[in-house]
Amino acid sequence: MGGSGVGGMGGGGIGGYAAAGGAGGGVGTSSIGGPDASADKSSPISLEAGVANPNLVTCGTTPCTVGSQVCCETATGSPTCISVDGGLVGCPGGNVLACDEPADCPTGERCYTTSNAPLGTACAATSGGFALCKTDSDCLTGTCVTQTCFSGGAGQIVISTCGPDAWCTAHP
Repeated sequence: MGGSGVGGMGGGGIGGYAAAGGAGGGVGTSSIGGPDASADKSSPISLEAGVANPNLVTCGTTPCTVGSQVCCETATGSPTCISVDGGLVGCPGGNVLACDEPADCPTGERCYTTSNAPLGTACAATSGGFALCKTDSDCLTGTCVTQTCFSGGAGQIVISTCGPDAWCTAHP
């Protein structure tokens, strides 16, 4: 079930995955559920490969500042930057993105997926999921692959990971 809110070193995590907190703290969300057949799949947010934007998370048309904001997208709204200081009251069941490339993370950490439905991302020293990327050079192995996948109640999302993300492959 749910996560633990804003944490310290390695604490919190996104979607209850404690290992994903990383330096500066992770972010807790509501429970992780399977795909919702009633969710609108027509307007995905996009974390496509392309130009790096270190310390910023792509969030619709507005970049969020890593460490003080996360990108939140629910089925009922557009992607929005929300403060990590205020908890995630405004993003229940939505995609919560704390990073979208390795350049957003402290030295020795990478940006990984922490949950799939809804999608969560966080910086961590060890993999809790698939590594996010903007270019092939972001990947320790493989290439940067862009996929569209279903991410639960928030609908579809375009995400770029080092190699194909198994969730996206199974839930296009």
